[in-house]
Amino acid sequence: MVVEIDGEEIVDAPEIAARLGLKSSRQVLDLRVHRLGFPDPVARQGRKLMWSWSHVEAWAALSLESLTTTYFTPVS
Repeated sequence: MVVEIDGEEIVDAPEIAARLGLKSSRQVLDLRVHRLGFPDPVARQGRKLMWSWSHVEAWAALSLESLTTTYFTPVS
């Protein structure tokens, strides 16, 4: 799910997983729980947590490559 608020994309865990090439949205929630520097959610849509895509994208640029080699198996 993607919504736009004040010109900023707000995305849910399945959308983040798809954009980052993760295997499932569960991996996004694992990143959050394990405090690996993953950004805090900025909103809620019902029970879904929502994140600023720009924050996630900036985090991924700095962190994701090293995490996927040690923590996750990337989707091929």
